[in-house]
This record gives sequence, C-alpha cells and structure tokens, in this order.
Amino acid sequence: MITEPNNYEFQHPDPNSRLNKFRSIAYDPELQQLKQILIGINRWEDDNIQKLFKRAKLGRPPTRLATIREILYIYEKYKNERMESGNVFMPHAMHGQISNNGQGVHICDQVGNNIPMNANNDDFQLNTLVAGRPKAGKSSGVFCWLSQLLFLPLLIFDIKNIWRHRARALNAKVIQPPFHIDLEPPRGIHWYDWIFSIADGISSICGLQFGVAPLLEAAKIALQQRQRYIDHTRTNTSLSLMDIFKALDFVNIAGFKRDYILSCKAALQLIIGPNDLFAARKGIPLEEILNGRYTIECCYLSAMQCKFLAFYFLNYLLQASYQRLEKVHISRLVFIDDSGSFINRPDNVFGQAPKTSFWGDMLSKLRSSGTGLIFADQLISSIFDDVKRLCGNWIIVGGLNIENYEEVMAAMKLTKEQADFIGKMKTRECIAYFPLLYPRPIYGVVPLVSSIAEGHFNE
Repeated sequence: MITEPNNYEFQHPDPNSRLNKFRSIAYDPELQQLKQILIGINRWEDDNIQKLFKRAKLGRPPTRLATIREILYIYEKYKNERMESGNVFMPHAMHGQISNNGQGVHICDQVGNNIPMNANNDDFQLNTLVAGRPKAGKSSGVFCWLSQLLFLPLLIFDIKNIWRHRARALNAKVIQPPFHIDLEPPRGIHWYDWIFSIADGISSICGLQFGVAPLLEAAKIALQQRQRYIDHTRTNTSLSLMDIFKALDFVNIAGFKRDYILSCKAALQLIIGPNDLFAARKGIPLEEILNGRYTIECCYLSAMQCKFLAFYFLNYLLQASYQRLEKVHISRLVFIDDSGSFINRPDNVFGQAPKTSFWGDMLSKLRSSGTGLIFADQLISSIFDDVKRLCGNWIIVGGLNIENYEEVMAAMKLTKEQADFIGKMKTRECIAYFPLLYPRPIYGVVPLVSSIAEGHFNE
C-alpha cells in the first residue's frame, strides 16, 4: 500500500469568509494550493479542470464552494485509483493515461494523443537517450516513434542488422555494404577547412596526440595533387583518405619523428579497413542521403570505422549548417542504435577515459540546425557525461543494471521508491522523463511490435 504525500492534503476553505471574485488565482491561497495539487497529479491542463477553476474564481461564495468540492471529488477519485493500482508513478499520471487501455504508451504515440502532456513534434523531438536491458523493447518503442514521422528526413545507424527489416514500414531505403565514402565537402565549405575538421576528428577518435601535424601536411599535399589533376584534365574530382594515406610518404620527415608518421598511417588504415570504406574518390551521395530517409548497415564495420562514420556524418551536417539560418523546428532525425559502438567512453586497464569529449560540442551545435538525435543503449555509464547532459529526454525500458541506478535517479529526478521499481520492470514497461514538458517521470508501456527478426514488415 502506498501512502499519499502530505503535500497533497488540501485545507478546506471557510464558507463564511469574504472573497473578491475578481482576484486572480495567484492571490487566492486556496485555489493556488489546489492548483499545485492538480499539477502534481498531472490534471491541471484538463479542459474540465480549467472550466471549474474559472467558475470557482468568478462565482459567488456558494458556487465557489460547490465547485471546489467538485474539484476535490476528482482528486479523491484519482487518489483511490492510485491506491488500488499500487503504482509508484501514479502521482504523476492518471491510471487511464499510463495504461492507454492496453494499446500503447504516451511517449511513442503522440500523434494519437495518448500522451499525458500536450507536446508538439518540435518540443518532443529533443535529443533523447533510450536505455534498458537487452530485448526489453527499446527498438520497438523507437520504431513506433519513428513510424509517426514518415515525412521527416531520417538517418539510422544500424549495427545489429535489424532495421533493414523495418525499412519499408518507415518509408526508408537501405544502404548495404559494401559502400564507399569520399571526402567531398558540403556545399559552400572550403576544401582545406573541411579536411582540417576531418583531421581533427581522426586525431580525437584514434588518439593521435602528436601525429596531427604530419597528417595536415599530407592533406595539403593531397589537395595540391587534386588541383593539379583538375588543371591538367579539366575534370573535377574528389579526395579520399587513401589519398592522404599515400601522401604521408611525401611528407618531409625532417621536422617530425618517424613514429608520428607511422601512427598516422596506422590510424588511417584502421579507418579505411579491409573493406576500403573511405578509399574511393566517388562515394555515396551524402547530400541526398541526409535529406532523405535511409538506414545504414554497420554490422560489418569495425569499432573504429563505426566511430568515424558517425563523426563524419554528424560533422557533415554541422559544417553544412554554417551556411544556413538557425532553425527552430525539427528538420531531421538521426537514430543511433546501440550507440556505445559509435559514441562511448573507452575505459581501459590504465584507468578511466575523460568524461567529456568533442561529441558534446558537436551535438550542442547540431541542435540549432534542426537535427534531433535518439541514442539507444544498454549501458549508461559508458556514454560521455556531456552527451548525457545534452539528452533532454530520458526513457528507461525494461529496467537497468543496478550500477546505473544512482545516475538514473539524479538525471530523471526519481525517488528511492521509484528507482527500486526500475529493477522490477518487465519487458516493454518503461519510464519517460521529459523535463521541458513535464517535471516528473511518467510510467507507461511500449506498444507491442512483431518480431523484426522474421521480417514481418517486408511481407
């Protein structure tokens, strides 16, 4: 049995007190107290409640007293439902709203108005972190979410090789391996500025602390060779990481240690890989992909290639946004499934890695370009702290490992009782926290989706 918090107790008004019917709720302590109670149980936005409050504020004392009693009846009815359900999240959502009559959940069905808050797409699609146990329903929840936004550009990084079965239902195309990516910059960006940002990303991802200078020298040589080729053949061409790799042989080693150049070659070889991912001068059309709906299969890429691929696409979006006006509406969604394979904090035997990274700065700037990101992962501790802080929305599906409880409690403003409930959640049960829309966590159930392993969506 759950006891009701003391701050929800209401002091009944004195029917003999003189009241000014024109004063606002802010100067009416009785109605103000009742308003806070209704906000606490997520009923303040109801149209019926608003009408009752208007009647209580403007009506005569007998009408006011009767109206307050009617509002209290609604609250008592909710209180009884909460006691019967035994749900620790009941103070923050009505029983009918969290169950949705068994059809689905608030967080993934905003189009059907089955959410306990009035949210438009722009408010709803902030950077979101979806975490939970394996096979808990994270992908199913995100699928139901994305399926309601079929006209928004979408990019999915699929490392599990499961989203290709959902591509047709999401009106998306699948980019299957082998595919190649060149270094063509976004429209309006100078070649050297673009290559410098790529070199900066390589140094951060591969840990080139002292090899950045020879890498930039090799990039300059590759750009000069490209310009000579264009002048000689009158034919435009692009560059690849393989061009920079070969240009390292022509770098004057007098000013650098040989180990620096060897480390640059090793880093480029890890990114290019045996599948020659970045070894072509004419690759897939990035501008078309980022303005359409695509799923990229990454299951055959190495861990280093996955990290650089995510950086390359997000950096492309960031650099392209510098040539455009700031956007206040969501214009594109990027979903990174199993995000630990793309953006993570690589701890090792020598100690813990830094808790912040260049990812945080990049994601904060991408928000002003109208790009919303959704991260799904099993572990929270491996994600960079600045990335987690930039995720305005948190969704926990099917519980978490015990070591993550304290961090989740702090991020989602959970009580100890609610945090203990996380470990007991079953598959498809979830908790959503959207602080910009509603200041408390809300409980729900992820809509049931058929098994994607059987390819039902393409039948």
